[in-house]
Amino acid sequence: MNKWKRNPRVFNGEYITVTRRDDGSLRPNFKPIKTGKGFNVVRYAMAVSNELLWALDGLVEERVSRPMAFQRFSVSGCQQGITPSI
Repeated sequence: MNKWKRNPRVFNGEYITVTRRDDGSLRPNFKPIKTGKGFNVVRYAMAVSNELLWALDGLVEERVSRPMAFQRFSVSGCQQGITPSI
């Protein structure tokens, strides 16, 4: 049995996971959407995009500098995330 996991998980969030493939590339994966009472598409989309920013920050070497400064914020009903401030 191989002791190395084929595509190890490098980020495990509430909405997405990120795995690293054998070639070193990163692959974001969506977790199942929980559409219950109070589900809001805009809040969900913002939470997913914030989580993706969190996951990739530090995992990806940026080739160009970010044009905007990022700061943490809170969306009602969502985890604390990151959003650009202009």
